[in-house]
Amino acid sequence: MKRQLSFLYALVSLASVATTNATTSVDDRSHLVAQANAFVAKADYIQAEAIYSRLIRDNPDCGIYWSNRGVIRTVQKQYKEAETDFLTALQISSDDAFAMTGLGRLYIRIGKLDYAEWYLTQALQHNPEDTVALQELKLLHEIQNKKG
Repeated sequence: MKRQLSFLYALVSLASVATTNATTSVDDRSHLVAQANAFVAKADYIQAEAIYSRLIRDNPDCGIYWSNRGVIRTVQKQYKEAETDFLTALQISSDDAFAMTGLGRLYIRIGKLDYAEWYLTQALQHNPEDTVALQELKLLHEIQNKKG
């Protein structure tokens, strides 16, 4: 649960700095991100997902919105949809360490450990101080050691 919360709270800082050639104004986007993050803090993921879906509809080239919705969908165990969101974020920006970490976490949860290791390692190459990726890689290695 602690790892999950640290990853969810990363939404706050990353989405707050997102800038794009967007159809919604910066003030509107900031307000919507703040609302989504408030819903995440209350564990109201359905409302947070709806807000990120709106942000994506209005700003489809903003990868962080796709990644954030992917995190929310992972928490809701909507794994296929989350995977699509993270992969879309990586299509927008192939060096998006946050999306790579999200995919790594997702793949651990669905048992695709080779994929998880690859994405987490890639995330750390782009951001060596990514504490969530480091924690997830440690968890992955523990799982792999138990499997023998």
